[in-house]
Amino acid sequence: MNSCEAISICVTLYLNRRLGSQVELERNDLVKIVDFEVAKVTGRVRGKDIKVQLDTDAVDFLINKGFDPIYGARPMRRAVEKFLEDPLAGEFLRGNIQQGDTLEVHAAGEQLALKVTVGGVT
Repeated sequence: MNSCEAISICVTLYLNRRLGSQVELERNDLVKIVDFEVAKVTGRVRGKDIKVQLDTDAVDFLINKGFDPIYGARPMRRAVEKFLEDPLAGEFLRGNIQQGDTLEVHAAGEQLALKVTVGGVT
């Protein structure tokens, strides 16, 4: 997602909140919002040569956890933080993720599972 699309979505959500009207978000919009929020996380680890790859189930999981019929996609940031960023930070602190690793993220029940591929070798 480029910055213009992100700004467009943010402005739409802002106006929705201010004007009190309902704006219907389609799945495509929600995927863009998830991609935008996940890009913030992956951008921070990219400097350590670590790649993070979410499969479709992981994206759907975050959409289900981060979308609320009343509040729209506003809770999405908190969902990405709780289900992706916090577990990722925990793995870093335990030393399970090193420079050059690739993380494959998939849905596993009520959480996201991280599979670490060390330097390209599982």
